Amino acid sequence: MAHYEWDLPFTLFYILNHDRTAARLIASSGVESQSAAFENLITINSSLWPVAEVINSGQTIEVHNLSEVFGSINCRPYPESIEKAIIIPVNTPGADRPSAFFIAGVSVRLALSWIL
Repeated sequence: MAHYEWDLPFTLFYILNHDRTAARLIASSGVESQSAAFENLITINSSLWPVAEVINSGQTIEVHNLSEVFGSINCRPYPESIEKAIIIPVNTPGADRPSAFFIAGVSVRLALSWIL
């Protein structure tokens, strides 16, 4: 993902535990470990990220005003703080609920566009 830092300044990939109450970070790019947005272990119902909504609905959501929740999130190549992210549920074949989720910071200078 590092090659796409202009589009996705940071990425976080989490896998859920068996009962979907917590998730463990298994891959990341762009975000520094001291950032409040970077959690090695997320408790689903008490995370600052609205991951419970994604897990329960199975739908992708956009998260706005990140600095209000996490403080400044600085990622190369931008000097500005990242203010928007998307959280995408990841399903394994045959599963009726997500088994993982992907959080991606959205470029502050490029419009977010969805390809459906």
